[in-house]
Amino acid sequence: MVDSEAGERLPVSDEDADAYRARREALLTAVTELDQELDALESQEAPDPDRFRAAVRQVLATVQRHIEEADAPDGLLAQVREAAPWFASRVEQLRGEHDDLIARTRALLERPDDDVRRSLTEARDLSARLSRHRHRGTKLLLDAYMLDVSAGD
Repeated sequence: MVDSEAGERLPVSDEDADAYRARREALLTAVTELDQELDALESQEAPDPDRFRAAVRQVLATVQRHIEEADAPDGLLAQVREAAPWFASRVEQLRGEHDDLIARTRALLERPDDDVRRSLTEARDLSARLSRHRHRGTKLLLDAYMLDVSAGD
């Protein structure tokens, strides 16, 4: 989308666009796999806490990589903020969500083994938050750069 104040589209390198697409795809894969694992665990009479934790650890690793790349000093969020300061509040919202997503994921890993059913519900909430975060990030980059991203949701 063209910014009405600046009247021009922000430049983005092919490398940056490819990196964004890869991060977006990794988050989609992590959320999809988490949802599939939660479906399997919910069907068990006594959900396996080790299996649950393994799924959550995988999500944590993916979210941490996403954050390291997106929040890096030369990462895409910094680039958007520098090139288009009118998007600063949206950039900061995404950065703030990063802290919340990590905290929620770590909290799931710390739950006692006898509370897996409750953890499954909280993991569903985490999955929904991750999906909304991905959508907000995509919207920001579409608005800033008019990136062509697949609809693979």
